[in-house]
Amino acid sequence: MQRPTTTWSVRKPQVAEDQQNGQHYGYIRAFPQLEEFSLSHMDCLEEWNTSYSIGEDGLYELACPKLRRFRIKRCPLLRFKARSPLGKGDLFIDGSDQALLSSWENRGHVHASSAATKKLYVECCEAPLHHWNLLRHLPGLMHLDITGCSDLTCSSTDLLQYISSLETLTVKDCKNGTVGLPETLGELTSLKELKVLNCNGIKTLPESIQQLRFLRLLTINGCPELVQWCKSEENKMKLAHIKQIRLDGCILFTDKILDILFSNNNWMIIFCFSTNDPVVWRHRGNKNYRTMVDFLSHKMMTANMNVIQSNGEKTLSCQEILNR
Repeated sequence: MQRPTTTWSVRKPQVAEDQQNGQHYGYIRAFPQLEEFSLSHMDCLEEWNTSYSIGEDGLYELACPKLRRFRIKRCPLLRFKARSPLGKGDLFIDGSDQALLSSWENRGHVHASSAATKKLYVECCEAPLHHWNLLRHLPGLMHLDITGCSDLTCSSTDLLQYISSLETLTVKDCKNGTVGLPETLGELTSLKELKVLNCNGIKTLPESIQQLRFLRLLTINGCPELVQWCKSEENKMKLAHIKQIRLDGCILFTDKILDILFSNNNWMIIFCFSTNDPVVWRHRGNKNYRTMVDFLSHKMMTANMNVIQSNGEKTLSCQEILNR
């Protein structure tokens, strides 16, 4: 018995278009077992249907219900033509701005076998974030990775509300025109992790970051002015609710971390700073709390910090401490 096709890739100049019944690339449910699908360098392709009608009662079904990865690369004219969510697979969009600008009416109901897209990866997009209408159709999105894009300030007042389910956001390798994150970042009320990597143009974080009460990890690498912004005393107060803050590989001391360190009455704490000389601090209750706070007020600690219980039976790494 022949094994069903699970991976399919279409590249220019391959011709694989079928206009019969308004469908592109095959007929209805041509690949019901398809798990991975990629479109690459299709300069003239303009539409892609993600679902089709299965009756007159407004019920629709996904064309590829088992799709796990859908990649679109360098298809400058391609837009989604859909009446339903795109499906449960991961979606990769590279250099295909029109796909991000796609919008449609949410008519009818989707068959119960389909599920919402959970992960979206966007690369090399020139269109500003507030034009990314596709986000309005991804209500279950949990992970968004943005690489090499331009304007992310987002003047839209409601766009991020559509992806309030988002838990992780990564912004990296920004182009020179990127000067900041969306002012409405606080609309991402479920956000747990935020990473900003190699974005020299981003110098501050929006005030609304204080609204992200579930944010537990903030990582900033390769953004020198943004790192300095985070380290200032005034701005550390804005970040005090975040459990872990990693700046260029080091962990920033905040009241949240100090509370974790001093939750036990008997610890010997060994800090390793840039001099590589360990600083040993014995903690007994709250006796040395203020002294340590003053000492560490401008310090950064590295991930090789150890905390040893006074009886010597237990050693915890810095990461283990912060995960408690």
